[in-house]
Amino acid sequence: MAMSASEGDVYVGTTERGLTQELQFPVPWGNIAGKAWGDPLGRPVLGLHGFLDNANTFDTLAPLLPKDLYFVSLDLSGHGQSSHFPLGMTYKYENYLMDVHRVVQALGWKKFSFIAHSLGGSIAIMYSAVFPASVERLTLLDISGPFYHPLEGTVERLADSVHRKLHVEKTSQLPPHVYSREVALNKLLQGNEWVTRKSGAVLLERGSREVEGGDFITQ
Repeated sequence: MAMSASEGDVYVGTTERGLTQELQFPVPWGNIAGKAWGDPLGRPVLGLHGFLDNANTFDTLAPLLPKDLYFVSLDLSGHGQSSHFPLGMTYKYENYLMDVHRVVQALGWKKFSFIAHSLGGSIAIMYSAVFPASVERLTLLDISGPFYHPLEGTVERLADSVHRKLHVEKTSQLPPHVYSREVALNKLLQGNEWVTRKSGAVLLERGSREVEGGDFITQ
């Protein structure tokens, strides 16, 4: 019988178990990846994950959804198996909005629903405001409210943002760190104290890539 969950720190992905179909959507900088549950003729639903997560976010939820849905769970750019933005291009809501619209157009969807978590929820709200005629329903999980900053300190925050983005560009050109699967999982959990070890293994399966000497985390 196919494995349905993790054994220790190893999680077998849904596509390997024959539960989902992998999707690739060409974009100018590479591909946006995703995976689909159900019949392509079913009611279309798009799943958007949270910050630094990936399409595996919905692996335990998707099997519980109504069987007449066609549920496409995306890897946003720079996450999971999707290509990273080119150097010099930043990860902003507007760019993620473009990710979603490119995918919706590629799928040929005229009207669809969202199931979205955290960052994905913010993107789904923005998309629904910009393209209201295209969105039938919004289901939002654990979404934060808008961020507010006082007017004072705006110049300093902007300067700091510029410095940090240039620093990220430099470090992005360095060789990636390669870890054993156990160490990679421990690092993921250290940065996300609310994530269980089992859930961490689910995210790591799609958020890392096996290379010689171990794995490296792709986002």
